[in-house]
Amino acid sequence: MRIVKRRWSIFAVPLFACTAAKPPTVAARPPGEVSPGIRLAPPPHIPQVASPRPALELALRFDFAPPLETSDPLSLWATNYFVPEVHSVADGHDLRDADGTPLGPKLSTYDWCNAALQGTVRVVDVGLFNYAGVTDEVEVDCVEVFPAFKAISRTRFRVADGPYGDSARGILVPFRTIAVDSARIPYGSVLFVPEAIGEAFVLPSGDQRVHDGFFFASDRGGAIKDTHIDVFTGNQKQSPLSLVRNKKTEPFEAFLVDDQHARRVLAAAHLFREVRTPADAADTSAPEQLP
Repeated sequence: MRIVKRRWSIFAVPLFACTAAKPPTVAARPPGEVSPGIRLAPPPHIPQVASPRPALELALRFDFAPPLETSDPLSLWATNYFVPEVHSVADGHDLRDADGTPLGPKLSTYDWCNAALQGTVRVVDVGLFNYAGVTDEVEVDCVEVFPAFKAISRTRFRVADGPYGDSARGILVPFRTIAVDSARIPYGSVLFVPEAIGEAFVLPSGDQRVHDGFFFASDRGGAIKDTHIDVFTGNQKQSPLSLVRNKKTEPFEAFLVDDQHARRVLAAAHLFREVRTPADAADTSAPEQLP
């Protein structure tokens, strides 16, 4: 689970000054990263279409053939992050953008802090919102809710670009996107996990799928280091995939694969950005502030 993302989560911290004369400075993160709610429409600014983009539709079939060749095995361990679905409340806390302007929804203390922790939130009948950085000021005191993640109290948000939320290098795709330490697993890598083959799960659309073992590295998180990865599970808090054991002491075997077809499809589905931004160039994995 992720602080990019990605994203914060219970097990993985997601992505995340002010004077009277100027708006607070936000620690920017490259646009991109996603997450949706069950059977809900995309945010208002994204045109609704009858079917997903072709590449996204292909990626969500989960029918890639096992690779003919693999790298040496990697021993990894996994957590997961997801998109909470919540309601706006009259007496709640504002979601504010980078300049401090309210975006509209007001969330309860728990929902606000969980949204900051996960990195994306679906506000029913309003839209999808994503992590946009942190300020030097406390927006909501989240210490009592999530004591281990102090920095999320200073989170700012923005309207998400993708139908499921945004990642560090594009948009999120349920059960495909993983957050990684890019010093170990480069962004844009295709990861093959044999243990995931044949495992059943449900997409945010409600459609059932059986996994083919392929994942795509396009997100990051402040707590995602070395052999730790974070799997994006759409709108599901509890991962149905057995590889997500939330324990470093219970690793699984994975392989980096050079499958050009899978990479083209997954990169297109994620709207993956190959070119690093100046902010990316300053760090290889997680520039976000840790708690």
